[in-house]
Amino acid sequence: MPSVQQDKLILDISFNHLGIAIIRDHQLVYLDLYTSQVADENAALDDISSILAEHEWLQTSFEMVKVFYHTHSSILVPDALFNPDNSDVLSEWQFGDLVHTISMKDSIAKESLQLLYAVPEALHHMLTANFPKAKYFHAHSALLMNETEGESSHINIEVFPGEWTCSFWKNSKLQLVRSILPEAADDICYTLLHICNQFNLTPAETKISLAGLIDKDDPVIGLLSTLFNNISWKEMEGISNYPNHFFTPVFNQSLCEL
Repeated sequence: MPSVQQDKLILDISFNHLGIAIIRDHQLVYLDLYTSQVADENAALDDISSILAEHEWLQTSFEMVKVFYHTHSSILVPDALFNPDNSDVLSEWQFGDLVHTISMKDSIAKESLQLLYAVPEALHHMLTANFPKAKYFHAHSALLMNETEGESSHINIEVFPGEWTCSFWKNSKLQLVRSILPEAADDICYTLLHICNQFNLTPAETKISLAGLIDKDDPVIGLLSTLFNNISWKEMEGISNYPNHFFTPVFNQSLCEL
């Protein structure tokens, strides 16, 4: 049934996908995913605008709205090196003089990091017009905030349409976050093997934790299994007819508090 005022709305968004999740009483009650292959950003904005205006589940009020941007213009800065007075200068140095963008920042207190990122101005204005009280984050923030201490060396992977987000942890400390935009299965394997080589680890000793929108019998998973001996899935109770690991990243986003 359509949402009620106590529900929490999670939007996971880029120019080529829009994920809609509704949480009620700590349970995922609704999930929808739209993907687009249009290359023109204006056309993508029109598609997103139509979905927001016409989607049955979005025509009501929510207790809380959280928006998670998938943008590749991002950088992590340690708190010790971050100067808020120079954050715009740092963003311009990292991303270039990006026109029609808005610079944003998430504070990752758990890791003593600041995540700086650029969001398309038109997209952000559209969302703030529809959800004026929403909270905005980068998708990487939920990945980092919800990571728990565990294995000494592991790679946490969340799969979204057209994108694999990887975070590598060694001795319970974050080492890197990287987005992979794969064109072939080899792209995934090459990147993960490069991470292992960079930190002097072998695939045999590196644990991989997976969640998100990919089937367990996908050929990419089969290829990874030939290289890495220890692959596990982060699962939660999902909606019938969908694998339980599909929804873990979305549910983690609902828990993200910065």
